[in-house]
Amino acid sequence: MTLLVNNEAGIGRVAKQYVWFNRNMADVQILEAYTQTADGVRHDVQPDQIRDVQEARSFDAPMF
Repeated sequence: MTLLVNNEAGIGRVAKQYVWFNRNMADVQILEAYTQTADGVRHDVQPDQIRDVQEARSFDAPMF
């Protein structure tokens, strides 16, 4: 997924990205995550900056 932010207002909208999945049915691997500034400088997201969170509303929810 690639997102392009053209102004300051867009930063807040895309600063966090969510990947929804069911741990019992799928496995997600993040191969790379980074931010590239307008001048081309790449800022890598470190593994400890990526969170894997089980939502309370989906815990023990029935699967169909």
